[in-house]
Amino acid sequence: MEVSQKGLRYLLQSEGAIPYVYDDGDGTWPKRRISSFSTKGYPTIGVGHRIYPSEQGRFRSHLSGGRDMTEAEMSELLREDIDKRIATPDWKARILVPITQSMYDALVHQAFNTGPNANSVRTAIAAINRKDWSAAQQALANGPVTSKGKKLDVLVKRRAFEASYFMEDGEPGMVQAVPRWVWVSGGSIAGLLLLWGAIRLRRVLSQRP
Repeated sequence: MEVSQKGLRYLLQSEGAIPYVYDDGDGTWPKRRISSFSTKGYPTIGVGHRIYPSEQGRFRSHLSGGRDMTEAEMSELLREDIDKRIATPDWKARILVPITQSMYDALVHQAFNTGPNANSVRTAIAAINRKDWSAAQQALANGPVTSKGKKLDVLVKRRAFEASYFMEDGEPGMVQAVPRWVWVSGGSIAGLLLLWGAIRLRRVLSQRP
């Protein structure tokens, strides 16, 4: 499973994406576009992507006098960073049961901010493997809300969003598993009855030990 485009957009909004090269150590805000890769801190772009010397050619066009990255380019760069830093094969292997797209996206959303080994993320995955969706959701809600010992409203809101987003698609194997042909009836009574019956059957089967 990969993070969805919707999940990437949420991360871009939550983390704040800067479409040009800036110095993450110059103490300015808003960050200024810089004209070279010689910096006090690290040359950075997008969602906190540190530009290593081997990558300078890739991002040279986004220095001062150049062009801004598009949202699509920043999303692709963010996806690359997620794959390298967060959703590695080892991390994905910890999730032992099928989950919905919104569940996966919410896990990545918090892990990107807290780190993939944060206690809240590990607790959520453990609950997922027990199929205790409520406990997993609560684990994300209880994620870190402080920085340098200070409680931040932005983190409180972020944890609440991640917990809500986690259950946006419902529980695994419910509506998502209804065959597509059920929806082709165009709202007919027969189609609605088939849909209702499929959902009921899935719920009954999911409650069996």
